[in-house]
Amino acid sequence: MKNQQFLDVIYTHTEGEPTCIVHSGIPYPHGGDILSKREYLKANHDHVRTSLMREPRGHQHMFGVFLTPPSDADHDAGMLWMDGEQFVDMCGHGTIALSMSMVAHRLAPAPQADGITKIRFETTAGTVVSEVKADDERVHWTRFENVPALCLDRKRVKIMVYKLRDVCIMGIC
Repeated sequence: MKNQQFLDVIYTHTEGEPTCIVHSGIPYPHGGDILSKREYLKANHDHVRTSLMREPRGHQHMFGVFLTPPSDADHDAGMLWMDGEQFVDMCGHGTIALSMSMVAHRLAPAPQADGITKIRFETTAGTVVSEVKADDERVHWTRFENVPALCLDRKRVKIMVYKLRDVCIMGIC
């Protein structure tokens, strides 16, 4: 009999964008930071990424995440984002989907007294903090604070805003 691997996966849609959440079934090595976990996945489980993100289970626009154990006490969980071609550093719609799914499936820390659950994610881009409002019946909303933007150029740049006017912006971030 072939060696079989079972994964627990949640599929979501956020504003029409799909997300495949792998929340258990991968044996992560103990210790190490989120980058070492990504390298471990690339070396040992990349077939999982490609089989979930590509046809017949996935498609060209499929996005996914491996929900990992945290590397330290400052984080509640790790997020390793992927698509059909590679691992990527961050995904906004996926963070919304993952945060709400973690609360709905009781994978998140306990909510605060006001009913808001705060989740500190470790990502390869940095720390992302999500908040989810829920009650016993449903998840109401979520929001998150992403990592700071990286400014590439601080020169004044003139751009044309379609059918409006020229606008000068400071920096390309």
